[in-house]
Amino acid sequence: MSSTDLLDREELSQATTLSPLLYQIPAQDLRNALMASKTSQAAFWRYALYKSPSGEKPLLHYCTKFEQAEQVAKHFSQEKIIGFDIEWEMGSSVAKGGIKDNVSLIQIACENRIALFQIALFAGETKEDLMPPSLKTILESPDILKAGVNIAGDFTRLRKCLGIEGQGIFELSHLYKLVKFSEKEPAKVNKSPLKLAEQVQEVLFLPLHKGNVRTSAWSRRLSMEQVEYAATDAYAGFRLFRELDRARSAMVPTPPRPALWEADQPIILGNGERAGENRLKRKTGIKKATEVESQTPVLSPEEEQALDDEEEEAQAEAGADDTEYFSAEEEPENLEPGQVEIVKYEAADQWLGQWESNLSLERKGKNTPTNIRAYALWHVQGLPLQQVAEAMRQPPLALTTVSSYVLEVVKSESLPYDSPRLQEALDVIPPVAHWRYKSLIQKTRSEI
Repeated sequence: MSSTDLLDREELSQATTLSPLLYQIPAQDLRNALMASKTSQAAFWRYALYKSPSGEKPLLHYCTKFEQAEQVAKHFSQEKIIGFDIEWEMGSSVAKGGIKDNVSLIQIACENRIALFQIALFAGETKEDLMPPSLKTILESPDILKAGVNIAGDFTRLRKCLGIEGQGIFELSHLYKLVKFSEKEPAKVNKSPLKLAEQVQEVLFLPLHKGNVRTSAWSRRLSMEQVEYAATDAYAGFRLFRELDRARSAMVPTPPRPALWEADQPIILGNGERAGENRLKRKTGIKKATEVESQTPVLSPEEEQALDDEEEEAQAEAGADDTEYFSAEEEPENLEPGQVEIVKYEAADQWLGQWESNLSLERKGKNTPTNIRAYALWHVQGLPLQQVAEAMRQPPLALTTVSSYVLEVVKSESLPYDSPRLQEALDVIPPVAHWRYKSLIQKTRSEI
């Protein structure tokens, strides 16, 4: 389905029970943004582009006090769908840090209203001091759908820091992949998260600005740039859900909307099949899983615990249905426990051969073959981290493990990398281990 088909509003409005949205980007404003210089702020998607028929922008509330936040939250109590996001201080640790560093800002948005709740500025330090009852009710309501990207991880953080038992949690990546891939490339429909910026670019036509502001201080009073960024991310969640769900409703046959995250259900295609049901692994060889090295750089006990905690959150974010399946007819015979299939990655293998032949004796022990192979699959072959994890071992390596392999090689060997992709690897590493990659974090932040 093309982006034009995806956003054919006349067709979609006839195929969905959701009422039409009144706030839209005026046609001339959209043309101006599309024609603007790519280095200009005017070229980026932002909430302020949307106008009501009378020319009003969505109303923005920036709440820095508990009482103010309680009153503003009540405006959203009757909404059925809201966009959602949170921000926290870079380097904060759920295990050791305070609430205000770990959940500095909570953002929600509906069609005509956006609220930024900067709980880091609220008086007090306890959960009761920092969570307005009306906002808590919204976050825990199964009847108010909260739409976002990597949203399960956000709600895991809310549960650990503020005791929020979230319900109505909706991962936009599931709906995006269902709409984009289910008709022609159903094998690509899975629960792996896809970056918000990619979805906005594809569905809403304009790029989402992601600069240094995303790693700025979120526990201090916000600058106008931070306010714009935070409001835009939350509003993007709302708009993406509405556009994607209308596109889903227009599909023939029409697949059901992906289930809420807490329901832990598979994504169902239009033909009634579960996503991933017919995805078969290529049988190009067999290898013992125990032959794949799994050592990580030496970590302190504190870092090891943080890695475990972060991996639990990462699994929650991706969902439990990302595995590939053999059909009963195609299941390979004589596949012993602990054995996995080898898929040939020619570009990576060729690069590895050249790398090994160029190594001097002094450098032989600088990185393990496993670390180097992870880097080759990630950078040379261009595989996402999740696919690298799956290619190296079954069951897949932890994303934190794969990320540490890649980062160690980049750091110690000074090998080339793509900054946005390296940032993805850095994002997986728990804050308590950020000191190990401080130079990479600073360099990557300046390059993106």
